[in-house]
Amino acid sequence: MGSKKIVISNPAHLKIKNSNLCVVQDNTEYIVPTEDIGMLILEDKGITLSNSVLSVFAENNVSILSCNSSHLPVSLSLPFQNHSHQFKRLIQQINMTEPFKKQLWQSIIIVKVLNQATCLEGIGKADSSAQLLYLSKLVKSGDSTNIESQAAKLYFTALFGNEFTRREDNGVNSCLNYGFAIIRAEIARMISAYGFIPSIGIKHKNEYNNFNLADDLIEPYRPFVEQWVANNVTNESKLDTKTKKELLNLLNVEVNMQNKKYEISYAIEKTVISLVDCINNQSSSLIILPRLT
Repeated sequence: MGSKKIVISNPAHLKIKNSNLCVVQDNTEYIVPTEDIGMLILEDKGITLSNSVLSVFAENNVSILSCNSSHLPVSLSLPFQNHSHQFKRLIQQINMTEPFKKQLWQSIIIVKVLNQATCLEGIGKADSSAQLLYLSKLVKSGDSTNIESQAAKLYFTALFGNEFTRREDNGVNSCLNYGFAIIRAEIARMISAYGFIPSIGIKHKNEYNNFNLADDLIEPYRPFVEQWVANNVTNESKLDTKTKKELLNLLNVEVNMQNKKYEISYAIEKTVISLVDCINNQSSSLIILPRLT
């Protein structure tokens, strides 16, 4: 699978030429080998593309992220039935027992809270970090006592201030939303590549959400975006081209995983592969998740 992220911010026409992506802008053609591409981000409403682009991208497991007039991602196109074991994965996902899913969710939330604690420690919030470390030890199967919510309240207050809420329209939330969308799209691409049905989640079960599983697996990855935003963005900041490029580059940031360093994009693939092992062996302990350092 390719890993290159292509962002198109101005009007253009996309087509396939000799099995490669051809971007036509102002009567100039730019050629990108399709096999090198992992994600295509379309930011301008004046971008058009042929059906051959969609079909060739699907065959090469390339995801397409479309943005609205505010340049925030609003839709995601993924390959369908591109894995030989997809029916097997479907049956396995449907047959996951509640105890097994609760144990998986417990593992995910523990690492999420630990990463939040590390994030706060890195910005000098030692007391709040210590509180989160304590909360991480209290997470029960299925997070039945909702430690995730308790941790989030403490975490966001320490990270962005007492007045911060995720509902406000400001620079911090715009950057968080963009960063989360990029990570979520990469996770969705990987779970599709390995035969999972993205709408069948572990904890998330919204019938109107086609990416419940991606929304489960993104949780331990969120602090990587939040850390960058806390260090680089204010409420008055603009989600400009430079900022979006840096948020997209988070996929290349190295994270700790099994005492080794991996770029986030590869760490996501390892998480998805480990989920295959978890389900095959009915063991939540096999899930491999990233650690913030």
